[in-house]
Amino acid sequence: MELTLEPIHEGDEERFRSIAGEEHVLRFLPDMEMTAAYASRLASHSRAAENFSPKEQMRLFGIYREKELVGALTLGPVYEAGYRVTVGFFLGKAWLGRGIAGKKKKKALELAKNDEIQEVCALAESENERSRKLLERIGFREETRLFTRRSGEREKRETVLYTYCL
Repeated sequence: MELTLEPIHEGDEERFRSIAGEEHVLRFLPDMEMTAAYASRLASHSRAAENFSPKEQMRLFGIYREKELVGALTLGPVYEAGYRVTVGFFLGKAWLGRGIAGKKKKKALELAKNDEIQEVCALAESENERSRKLLERIGFREETRLFTRRSGEREKRETVLYTYCL
């Protein structure tokens, strides 16, 4: 099963929204409408700006099996992490539990290292055990806990900030 990490292909925004709308993903996304609009802009920027460093601009990559979009990965500065370079990802439900996320996060770390980035962060909600265990398994270390609020919600959610030194 050959998987590649590349900028989201033109025309894959609908598939992206479909995966992002799956219940296991939607539970941890801040706001689906915002995410869909942001992803469309980000996909265009990522295709046009392959030479931008993740230090300068958020990059959105598709995780592809042959030509099928099976997930997404972001790499770039994030407000909640103090604008430090952060990696995030999600996969379609059919692709969970196959080791894909770990392999592609490692690939993102290689991309960051090639851009001379010395530290990469990741955020995971404290209740998202699957993501937290993956981050710890590939070498991320818990740095602190934050409380974030999703759009339209009153309650804050506990989020764990992880770091990985390259």
